Parts: sequence; structure tokens; C-alpha cells
Amino acid sequence: DNATGDWIGFVDSDDWIERNALQFAVSEAKAHPEAGRIVVPDYHEYPERGWSWTHLITPIGLHGPESPHMFSGPDCDTGHATGCLYLLDRIPCELQFPDVRIFEDMIFNMGLMFAGMSTYITNKHLYRYVRHDGSLLSATLTEEEAQHTWDELAALAKRYNPKPEVYERCLRFLNNALANRISK
Repeated sequence: DNATGDWIGFVDSDDWIERNALQFAVSEAKAHPEAGRIVVPDYHEYPERGWSWTHLITPIGLHGPESPHMFSGPDCDTGHATGCLYLLDRIPCELQFPDVRIFEDMIFNMGLMFAGMSTYITNKHLYRYVRHDGSLLSATLTEEEAQHTWDELAALAKRYNPKPEVYERCLRFLNNALANRISK
């Protein structure tokens, strides 16, 4: 609500980005003005035990709302907000991060896609993700919390009326994300 610049980006408080990450993302945004969101995709994880890996988001390039690669499966995780640069004037003023326990950025980005925003996925390794034992990445949800997350996605679909196949793809992605998170 308080952002006043041309772009907005997110970095978790315990993560970091390389010095040139924002410069690179702005350069990519200028080179691809049709995209409202620039994704710096590769996460290098630095868990407390020193283990690291790279999570690749593929394919590289411009993806419109109907791209079959957006929210298509675990190898194309375009749901995160960290490591992304957004053109502020392309975010509908009524769209906010939903009040859900986890996956708020995923729901937000699905809403942007429903509203017509295109995403440009880059190929630079510029975001450094720190994973902690006991973080939200391993959190479980009650059935009520999960239902609230599904309801938020349904509300966005009602607001923006995406093509049915786009909504169904996002719903499948969310279902898979929630599948092992619901406490019985």
C-alpha cells in the first residue's frame, strides 16, 4: 500500500540477493516491457546444516497468463514472490496478499495471472534462500486453514474470471502444494 516507486520486490528477512540482482531485474524489466513480473528463478539454499541445492524454474522467457508452463508442476514453481520484481502500476490496486498461513505469495501471483499479468523468467542465480528446520515450508495446516486457502483462490477466480483451463491448472497446483500439509 505504501510503495511509491516503479517496481517492488521481496526478499525474506533471513535471505539475501547478490549485489547486482536488482540492477539485473530492472534491466530485464526494461528489456521486456510486456512483462509485469520479472522472476530471478534460481534459489541456492543454505540450510542450517550446510546443505545446498539449486531449484530451477523452467523454461526461461516470457509467459502470458495462458502459458501452459505457469503453475504447471513442481519443476515450474512460479508461485514465490521472493526473487521477483513487479511493475507496481501493473498490480491491480485491489489485489493484496491474502491472509492465509502459507502460500500467500502463490495465491497473489495466481491472482496477477488471472488479472492478465505476464511473467518473464530469467536465468540468473541471484537469490540466496536460507531454509531453517521448523520453518513455514514444513508447516502443516488444519482443514479449515486449507479450506480458507482454496476459498481465496476461488474468490480471485470469481473477481478476474480467468479461462477455465487456467483456473483448473492453478487449482491442481494448489491442491498438490496443500496435499501433504493438511493435518489429519
